[in-house]
Amino acid sequence: MNLKLLIQNFFEENDFGKISAHLSVVRSDGIVIYSNEGDALISNSMGALASGLWQAANSMINYVGDSDDMDYRLSFDTSSSGVFVLPLELNNTRCYLVSVYQDALNPAKLKQQLKNLMFLLEMYIRDETISVSKDSNKIIGNETREGYLFKDITDEEIDKLFGFSRV
Repeated sequence: MNLKLLIQNFFEENDFGKISAHLSVVRSDGIVIYSNEGDALISNSMGALASGLWQAANSMINYVGDSDDMDYRLSFDTSSSGVFVLPLELNNTRCYLVSVYQDALNPAKLKQQLKNLMFLLEMYIRDETISVSKDSNKIIGNETREGYLFKDITDEEIDKLFGFSRV
């Protein structure tokens, strides 16, 4: 099972997707791995924005010191609504747990639930990866491919494949 399916199973089996209005797991490049958002455009936009936001904040903190030795989180909020981003390490891949919430009665409790969720998700993926690698001698999410998908493809075939001419 790949990383995306593992994460999806984790959230769906435990109803963790109901913790906040928008909850997603985003890779550091902005690709959304999981989202409880029904609209794919909104989900992808929020993933790209959250990743960029984290990278910008990380760049800012580098001006005042080394950020590698601390556990950071990103929060932009009012007393009841906001954005909360936590870093995750899943199969040696940097990801972010992103929550956008509105009208929260107890934002501090929500943030603690998200921190607990982050810890549980990291442990779940690590345990599943270890059990699968013992069973089949391969690690999930670190697949390597050898060779090329297509051999001896010409420039003309590439032009036809990606051309914008009508059929």
